[in-house]
Amino acid sequence: MSFDGNVLGWWALGVALIALETLLPGAFLMWFGVAALVMGVLVWLVPDLHVLAQAVVFAALSFAAVHVYRTYFTRNE
Repeated sequence: MSFDGNVLGWWALGVALIALETLLPGAFLMWFGVAALVMGVLVWLVPDLHVLAQAVVFAALSFAAVHVYRTYFTRNE
């Protein structure tokens, strides 16, 4: 397996979103970054995944990550 532009692009987006989280208040962008990093691993494992499918899976992963954050990590706030 090799790293193509899609894999590196997802990983770069994930790192950039997590880095932006340090500049902005809250913990919202971090979960989009985690979803992008997971998407990079998915594209690495399934390199023929179509771009539209990547966008749909990223949206689903982002929704799930934010939902888990709001459900389990903000209970005591």
